[in-house]
Amino acid sequence: MSARHVLALVFSTAIFFAQLAPAPLALADAPPGNSLSSAETNWKGVVAEVTEFRRRRNTLTVKIRLTNRSGPTCWPSIEIKHCHLIDSDGRKKYEALKDEIGNYIASADSSWSDSLDPSGSKTFWVKFPAPPPEVKAITLQIPGMPPFEDLAIQD
Repeated sequence: MSARHVLALVFSTAIFFAQLAPAPLALADAPPGNSLSSAETNWKGVVAEVTEFRRRRNTLTVKIRLTNRSGPTCWPSIEIKHCHLIDSDGRKKYEALKDEIGNYIASADSSWSDSLDPSGSKTFWVKFPAPPPEVKAITLQIPGMPPFEDLAIQD
């Protein structure tokens, strides 16, 4: 067998196996229901994904999953008092809900902070007053990440 035939065989075998291997999932190609929206954050290598944005009666629950896609362990920190929903059309800003003694109704009382190992994920959540039923999409602002514009509200 000549070197040319060997090279052709190696090349065609490589193409065959490349077609069998599944393509890596990009963030935008995540399975449906996995995340509603995603964005890079101010923490190096950390991606934020909105996994729930659900209105139930008079509250809207937001769940955010932070994933360290690269880099060393980091410590994201989010001040709950700076988390907002912004209804540009209705010209209204919604702040996180508090309970009867002034604690935020969230996964942390005033700020959420946790270690995030490489390839690790952590989820935090916050409850807001629900916008009126006619509001179908709204902007979510969380410190340390760009705004999630016009997020569709799950009813």
